Amino acid sequence: MTRSLLSPLRWLSPPLILAAACSGEPEVAEISTAEYGCLHIAEGQLADVSTERNAAVTLSLGRDPYRINMLPDVPGFVALELGAETPVVVLTDFAGTLSAVWRGDEREELPEGAPDPYCDEDIPEHHELTLAAGTNHLELGPVYQGNVWLMIAEP
Repeated sequence: MTRSLLSPLRWLSPPLILAAACSGEPEVAEISTAEYGCLHIAEGQLADVSTERNAAVTLSLGRDPYRINMLPDVPGFVALELGAETPVVVLTDFAGTLSAVWRGDEREELPEGAPDPYCDEDIPEHHELTLAAGTNHLELGPVYQGNVWLMIAEP
């Protein structure tokens, strides 16, 4: 009586067999936003803050990072438009960057974020927030940096 070489695998579900057979890098969707940010800290599309909330550039929610050009000694604003209330993770490479969230004319001051659990030296500020449907303005700074790295994505 001969045994199949695959008989020990008969107890595994098909997804587990596939995962075992396809070792290597995990899929992007399987990596948390906090870990993904660490892998993309050197990237970022350039955008400028605005001193006026109503003139703020609108950023996209997602894992595409930004390099935000800051203004010296004053806070600046960027906007995020959402169709529904959404939990988000905001990552920055400079502590104290995200100081408040504006929902209409209501300002919610934020405490300094916690360091990213995967690369605390590269991303010292990790915020988990729930943003409202509509336009949310993120108040950045003031910080003494020419530009800051920023990612706003779902967890």
